Amino acid sequence: MEAKTILRGFDWFSNAVLLMFLSVVMAFGPDIHHIFIPAQIVFVLTFGARFLIKRYKLTSLITWSVVFLIISIISIFYANNKVHAYSRTKAMLQVLVFANLVMPHIRASKRSFQTFLYLFLLASLFVIIRALFSAPLEVVFSRRLGSTFDVNPNTVGHMFSVATIISLYLFLKNRNWSFLIPFSFFFVFALFSGSRKIFILLGVGCVLLV
Repeated sequence: MEAKTILRGFDWFSNAVLLMFLSVVMAFGPDIHHIFIPAQIVFVLTFGARFLIKRYKLTSLITWSVVFLIISIISIFYANNKVHAYSRTKAMLQVLVFANLVMPHIRASKRSFQTFLYLFLLASLFVIIRALFSAPLEVVFSRRLGSTFDVNPNTVGHMFSVATIISLYLFLKNRNWSFLIPFSFFFVFALFSGSRKIFILLGVGCVLLV
């Protein structure tokens, strides 16, 4: 009984860490080092420990990630611009580490998958909060959303598009009308990003769901 309580507590802690990391990545990005690096360290330590404690199996995703990473590292030595190649490889490594640590957690159960969706919506809400406090409101809404807090507006548009699709998915799955509130909310903020690609992303996502 005590072991189950500890594991349940660790699950709650893991979800809190995941929410924190998603919020930092989405609202600040990896370039603000004094915020991103501590968040990244906590995430890797927590989910690295989780990977071992839960005894997740090695998957083909991990295998292909390692192969892809090795090829990327080798390509640095042949690149014309080694600094740029190193920077891209480093960014790719961060994405691969995140994917390989989070995917086993998401795939562990339907509940874990649904929890991840809720966490993504909360992190998206945090992005909105940061946007609203980044400058006077008339400035925030007179520019492409993201430009006032140094996040690429296209990236912001993609994040809110994904949040919109997730809200629609949760509405269709649970038949709960309350999910239409975040659906409308994130859709409007996606439009304020000024990205034209969001219409393709939203269109394809909604068609696949419906």
